[in-house]
Amino acid sequence: MAGDNKGKSKSKSRNQKKNLDTDTAIVDNPPDLSLDLEELVPRAVEHLLKTSAFKQLLEKSLVSTIQAKIETMEEKIAKQDSILFDLQSELKQKSDENNKLKVQIKDLTENTDETARKLNDLEQYTRRNSIRLFGIPESKGKKENCDAIVTNLARDKLGVKVDLQEIDRCHRVGKKTSEPGKKPRPIIVKFATYRSRQKVMIVRKKLKGTGITIKEDLTRANQTLLEQVSRVEEVISSWSSDGRILALVKRDGKEEIRPVSTLEDLHLK
Repeated sequence: MAGDNKGKSKSKSRNQKKNLDTDTAIVDNPPDLSLDLEELVPRAVEHLLKTSAFKQLLEKSLVSTIQAKIETMEEKIAKQDSILFDLQSELKQKSDENNKLKVQIKDLTENTDETARKLNDLEQYTRRNSIRLFGIPESKGKKENCDAIVTNLARDKLGVKVDLQEIDRCHRVGKKTSEPGKKPRPIIVKFATYRSRQKVMIVRKKLKGTGITIKEDLTRANQTLLEQVSRVEEVISSWSSDGRILALVKRDGKEEIRPVSTLEDLHLK
């Protein structure tokens, strides 16, 4: 029995040594599993692709992913639509406000223009007794007596009598200058009454050819308008009468006198 046990022990020791040598060999020289994996993976994938369960799983996963993408895009589109709607609403509001402002500006402009016309008419009315004399030489070195100049001009050139009491004020206008060739400054005459003023205006044509002219005392706006009217091609002649601007125009081959408040009044239709 003892011999048998001893033999078994030796045999067991030899097997353990053999296994130890095998394990050591595996550790030192591990098997190359890459070749097996390269073969197994394609086969496994091919097998999975053939199974209905994997197809369903893959389809479900793709559908879920696509659905999530669609929902994300829909959310972005909805957000952009909301922003666009807000912008359109704001733009419409601004456009409405802008249109209202345009109407208000138009009304204000029209009111301003109308107010300016009324003020101009009022100023022109205050000048209804005044005239301006152009072309009368200025005295050099001594103070002029403009009252005497006017009364003498009326008597000697116009053939009418103007008493000193009929003149309210009389003086030259503009800055005095000694430049050679400079035209003499005009004389403004304000009569005491409109009747005295008209007495001179009616006969002013007698000054033709003398180099002296008599004109109404126009406001700056009316004077500018008269100059603009005179440059219009269709206007044959233009003048003022009691502060109103008149123009002789040619229309359809015929001549007609037209009152002018603005240049638009000259538009020939």
